[in-house]
Amino acid sequence: DSNWEIMITEFIHFFIKRTTVISILSLAIILIGLPFGLYALTLKGGQSLGGVITLMIVLAVFILLVFERAIIQGIQDFNLKRINIIESIIIISLLIIYNLK
Repeated sequence: DSNWEIMITEFIHFFIKRTTVISILSLAIILIGLPFGLYALTLKGGQSLGGVITLMIVLAVFILLVFERAIIQGIQDFNLKRINIIESIIIISLLIIYNLK
């Protein structure tokens, strides 16, 4: 029983320690997308496809989050403020490119 508590505590600590822009946005997308995707799976016909697509996006964001967390944990001496600025520039650039399409 205490092993589960230790594992859950370490898991939460892994995602909360040294938070970045991508980690905050990813957690928000996962927390919003997971219930929505599961609900959409209960709908009939083609509407349930929205749930599958949403859950695939949530899975991709989760993989991105784990990858980003591994990089952040591996770079202990790097300035976290600089990482947040770089991530913000990348996200803003992608949003501009997407909207100009």
